[in-house]
Amino acid sequence: MRASALAMRSTSTANGAGKVRRHELDWLRTAAVFGLIPFHTAIIFTTGSFDYIRNAQSSAVMDALTSFVSIWGIPVLFLVAGGASRFALAARSARQFLDERVMRLLIPFLFGMLLIVPLQIYIGKLSAPTPPALPAFYLGFLLTLVGVLAGHFPPGPEWIGHLWFIPPLMTFSALALPFAAALRTAHGQRALRWLAGASHGVAPLALLGLPFAVIQLVIVVSDWLFPSLATSFATNAIGVAAYLVFFFYGYLLYLDDRLLSGIRRDAWSALALGVGAWLWIAFIAPAWWPSGAPAPAGLMVALIRGYCSWWWVMGILGLALRYLQFTTPVVEYLSRAAYPVYIIHMPILSFVGLWIVRLDLNIWLKFGIITVLALAASLAFYDLLIRRVGALRMLFGLPPDKQPHEPPRHNGFGVIRRVKSDRTLWRAVRGRAAARDRSHAAASPIARPPGVRGLARRGLLY
Repeated sequence: MRASALAMRSTSTANGAGKVRRHELDWLRTAAVFGLIPFHTAIIFTTGSFDYIRNAQSSAVMDALTSFVSIWGIPVLFLVAGGASRFALAARSARQFLDERVMRLLIPFLFGMLLIVPLQIYIGKLSAPTPPALPAFYLGFLLTLVGVLAGHFPPGPEWIGHLWFIPPLMTFSALALPFAAALRTAHGQRALRWLAGASHGVAPLALLGLPFAVIQLVIVVSDWLFPSLATSFATNAIGVAAYLVFFFYGYLLYLDDRLLSGIRRDAWSALALGVGAWLWIAFIAPAWWPSGAPAPAGLMVALIRGYCSWWWVMGILGLALRYLQFTTPVVEYLSRAAYPVYIIHMPILSFVGLWIVRLDLNIWLKFGIITVLALAASLAFYDLLIRRVGALRMLFGLPPDKQPHEPPRHNGFGVIRRVKSDRTLWRAVRGRAAARDRSHAAASPIARPPGVRGLARRGLLY
């Protein structure tokens, strides 16, 4: 019985409509979104915190942790979104894909900007000696949004909060259509075949990281040439270009199994390089240049920073391809909850943090209490309200009707009972993954997975 359950769960699934789910993408999405809760909690305790809630004492360890996670956390989310878009486009027409993006992204964004973000900001302002009145504050916030629509962006990120992630994702989703069309051309397929053929060498480690290094170099040079634009929306847009590349990489990698094989094979090498690069950026370079790196050294730091981001993302994806090729009821439930929890977690976290930071407790104890309470409250809000009320499902990006693959037993309470059995499944899958690694190593290097034309014949490349 256990073996049959493992066989059913340890491959990607396809439903009757032809939609494919890659289980490692579900794992990565779930881990990245729920990992934002401890990440945003840690920001409360950083020395340069710009969050709405701040602790009186800061921690250099929190500084290092948030700096480390920021290198790969959001890039992983964009890469997962690109991979998911590749399978979504394979099962839908361009019009259906865009309609789904509107329902999934635009409606929750508008709802969040009108209610979630102002609530989050207002909770933060309650810590001021004289907090503003709610009606006056909300009117001022609406006027700020009107100014944004007219092209007048505020100097800081307060006006958009944590929902800044959604507009780039909507734009990237629209750009996925011409990107997919370009890959259907003869030149696009030739380029994909070349890249897939090069994946058995150093291309995953060296070539795929080059765009991020170039983007970091452009950011540094633009800061030198135009220092007044260093914190402006225009300069930040250059950094958003890196997220676009991660999104397109997610789409591209899932078009040919040889690309994924290269990522999977070099996962540990990429992580080792990522660890070394981050240690150099975070500790060695600042020790060498306490007042900031001079011009030539600054370019070297930027170059390594760009590769560091890619190496970490590549390593994380490679390990997921090795060990997370299965699903469990817990992952299925949390994967569906991820987007609503992402939208709602910041006001909850701000409210909890508003009271906890006032307590005379150790920083790490405060961090743990805020993280646990914010996570529990966010999941409870999702399980008891969002997923059960049709209007809320739509406002938080869920399908309006309950899906057939979401049986009632997979709610937040029933799924806890499956954790013990999932541990048994996890041990079995680890053994299966080790055996698969040995079989891959013994396979002939001449054997190749189907190329682009083979994928196109099977309907996997459009």
